[in-house]
Amino acid sequence: MKIIYLLLLTCAVSARLLGQEPEPAPLSESARAQIAKMKPVFDGKTLDGWVSGTNAWTVKDGAMASLGAGRGVIPTQRDRLADAQ
Repeated sequence: MKIIYLLLLTCAVSARLLGQEPEPAPLSESARAQIAKMKPVFDGKTLDGWVSGTNAWTVKDGAMASLGAGRGVIPTQRDRLADAQ
C-alpha cells in the first residue's frame, strides 16, 4: 500500500512540475527600444481613431464589440496606423 501512495505522490509532483510554463527569454536592448516607441491603436475606452459609419461597434469591457452579426470590419483612420509604426 505504501508503494501505491508513493507512486501517486510521485505522479502528482511530476505532473505539477511538467505543467509549469518556462520563463520567457529576456528582451534585448533593441527590442526594448522598439517597444518603447510603440503607440496603441486602441485605448480600450473609446472608438477614437476608428471609422464606424453605421454605429455598428461599441466598446464593452475594454474591447471592441459588434452590435450585430456580419459586422466583421472596422477600419481605422490611416494616419492613426502611420503614427503607430
